[in-house]
Amino acid sequence: MAKKEKRLLWRATANFEESGFSWYQLEVGDVVTYKYKTEKNITIGQFGLGYNKDSGDSPNQPASSVVCIFQIVDYLILPDSQTNKAVLRCVHKFDKPISLSEINNWFNDGSSLNLQGGLATITDTQVDIIIDKFESIIPKLSPFINGSKIFLPIDQREHPLQVMLYGAPGTGKSYSISCLIKQSYPSFHEYDDNPYVFRTTIYRDYSYFDFVGNIMPITKDGKISYEFVSGIFTTALFTALRNRARGIDVYLILEEMSRGDIASIFGDIFQLLDRDDTGKSMYGINNKSIYEYLILNGVLKAGYKVIIPSNLHIIGTVNTSDQNVNVIDTAFKRRFDFKYVGVEPIKTNTNDYVNNFSIDFTDTNQYEWARLYQAINHVIINDLGLAEDKQLGPFFLKDKGNDDLNRDQVANKLLHYLWQDVERVSYNSGSLFADSIKSFSQLYYAFENRENILSKSVIEQYGKL
Repeated sequence: MAKKEKRLLWRATANFEESGFSWYQLEVGDVVTYKYKTEKNITIGQFGLGYNKDSGDSPNQPASSVVCIFQIVDYLILPDSQTNKAVLRCVHKFDKPISLSEINNWFNDGSSLNLQGGLATITDTQVDIIIDKFESIIPKLSPFINGSKIFLPIDQREHPLQVMLYGAPGTGKSYSISCLIKQSYPSFHEYDDNPYVFRTTIYRDYSYFDFVGNIMPITKDGKISYEFVSGIFTTALFTALRNRARGIDVYLILEEMSRGDIASIFGDIFQLLDRDDTGKSMYGINNKSIYEYLILNGVLKAGYKVIIPSNLHIIGTVNTSDQNVNVIDTAFKRRFDFKYVGVEPIKTNTNDYVNNFSIDFTDTNQYEWARLYQAINHVIINDLGLAEDKQLGPFFLKDKGNDDLNRDQVANKLLHYLWQDVERVSYNSGSLFADSIKSFSQLYYAFENRENILSKSVIEQYGKL
């Protein structure tokens, strides 16, 4: 009789103060990085229980409960050799969390499941009971749990993204990027430590070597050697190649693409931007530094050219109102889909405005941001006769959660932009500001003293919205 193969199951305990996240915050498809000691035998493909010590925000999110099932899909090697990070992907979330006491009732020997802190394996005698129970509850996971095969909880993108978002300042280009990423990672936020989202901002002196990498002096054991240090593109490419068989989307975000010489920054990488029907580069390149780096790290076989895989998505942003910026040439533009991000307000599923908040302009006049910026835009186009790229977007100001802080950003950001970059470049007789305002200092101190600074046109238009 064949010996039954030993099955393995992990558990990862979340305590927000210690681990920095809650399993209740994650949705199916989301990933989280989890620190573990290097002596643990982490294997990609293994499953585990996501246990929450704390309760969630709602009454149906109790403490001391198994919230979800995760799968180990990757691991990150940190400079500190004693600690690494496993990447855990939520593959199933229970409609009703399973309490620790309920799980303990599954065991006939009176034992209890140890869920105290950290990432660890569950004891052999308990593993089979738990897996058999979950196979009856979630039959679709059965062949994956038993074989440690990668389970795709949500569909990957059919086609890779290679898109450039453009629009006026504050239109929500970054918000749009987050929405695109959420199709792969449903609970993604800009401040997440998602290891598959890489972001950089292009600037005047940003170079090919910043983007791709450079040969740098490295000190090891008191000796200096020269090694290739990867830039953000090469790091993102390595990550995508490493994870292309695991259903993991990797995003490379390039903010303010028109602020640098983008053709020079990409250099020979430009050749990789042509994609075939499968989503990978049509033409490979012979780049010695990238080639050797990818071979050294085990994601490229010798003799193969460097290509971009279908799971690497490149998203850029361009602010159309920026002055003194570089022109992006036509050949480069053809490799990207251009998507205009307009100034219209964004609404939630409940029909409320996203990023709407009130600002006290005077002691008696309070304005809602979502209506105010639209009123200002109307005057910019119709009274000042300026182009639409001078308008404001819904995220030009962001709610600070405090009226004093919100007033500060009006005084130091909004008024400066409207005076310097809008009002002063118009040759029409219309104005955004009250007739008594003749200089920026007058404008600034009038607002500080809570006097009315808005023109009749802005106030009238606000009342119509």
